Amino acid sequence: MTNTTSNIQNASKTVGTLAHQPKKIKDTFAGVAVRLRKITDLVKEFTEAEDLPEIAISMGNVKMGDVPSVSLPPVLACPNCSECFAQCYFIRNCCMYPRVLKAVARNLALYRRRPFTYFNEVARFCLQPKSKKDPAIKHDAFRWHVGGDIPDAEYFNLMVEVAKECEGTTFLAFTKNYKVINEYLQSGKKIPSNLRVIFSAWPGAEMENPFNMPTSSPLFVDGTSAQTDNKTVHLCGGNCRKCFETGTGCWTLKEGEAVVFPAH
Repeated sequence: MTNTTSNIQNASKTVGTLAHQPKKIKDTFAGVAVRLRKITDLVKEFTEAEDLPEIAISMGNVKMGDVPSVSLPPVLACPNCSECFAQCYFIRNCCMYPRVLKAVARNLALYRRRPFTYFNEVARFCLQPKSKKDPAIKHDAFRWHVGGDIPDAEYFNLMVEVAKECEGTTFLAFTKNYKVINEYLQSGKKIPSNLRVIFSAWPGAEMENPFNMPTSSPLFVDGTSAQTDNKTVHLCGGNCRKCFETGTGCWTLKEGEAVVFPAH
């Protein structure tokens, strides 16, 4: 169940003490450089390969439920990560697995080589039946970037086009590339209602948010969070599918609201 509070102090009381959870904001992960080097080498390999790499779409996990997602390499596809890369949860918890390293490397290589193919594959996936047993049931929810971020403006423009094409799917995206979103909105364009964009905050990182976009923040054991003052704070319910089905949490976050995730 998602708890809603009016202040971060109440939300911080619910933070657990998982063994892999950073205890303080200053904690760093020593293996960052090694894992990033492995990803960089794989991206180069897939970029130079004769055959075009296939897109890698995750069908979900314990936290996501059965919400599918597509990811890009952390840091390499994160334009605004100077404050958070050394503590990146995706590098820490996911990039230990060779299949994950290959998946995100394939996706970035495919986007760089054939951007329209990359996005057409996402749209095709979302429009196909979720189950062969009932072809009428389509993918109703999709997450952009469990790992990685929106690398550039053209990428976001194509995310918007996918949302327009797949009207029956609700897309969720967290981003620290505030500039791309702000410039898109400043131009007078509107983000489709089925593309939910949340500004991802980080302690110590500056955020320009003139359109009062909803925000998210990690919540550390010591109570440290970011961009939550004077906001209604929602605590992550722990399962994206459950929140989607109940119409709570990130999927329905409003302007000026925030969600916090126990740092992991």
